[in-house]
Amino acid sequence: MLPEVFIPDQEWEGYIVEIATGDFVGRLLDITAGDKSEKEEAVIPLDQLSEEDATNVALGRVFRLVIGHRIAEDGEKTDLVRVVFRDLPRVTAEDLEEGRKWADEVIRAFET
Repeated sequence: MLPEVFIPDQEWEGYIVEIATGDFVGRLLDITAGDKSEKEEAVIPLDQLSEEDATNVALGRVFRLVIGHRIAEDGEKTDLVRVVFRDLPRVTAEDLEEGRKWADEVIRAFET
């Protein structure tokens, strides 16, 4: 028998921009497509997370969203969606505001 494996078909990296009752919104960068900026958002139900991950949901938290399939030892395939949180510094509201100001300055520099 072969060992169980998980094969990703599509991957995004994102960060949490909004938290509501029962879900959160993540701004996503499509890793599979090779995107360089966040172009998508996803609403992710909290009940899709492990108990530990659900308690660690916070604004700015970085995560990876992966759609793929697991191949069991007996060869059976199962489609899976996985949300994996990374232990990186969180993006804060202040970070976002500083980024917006920097972007405005760059745009103004090209306009003159």
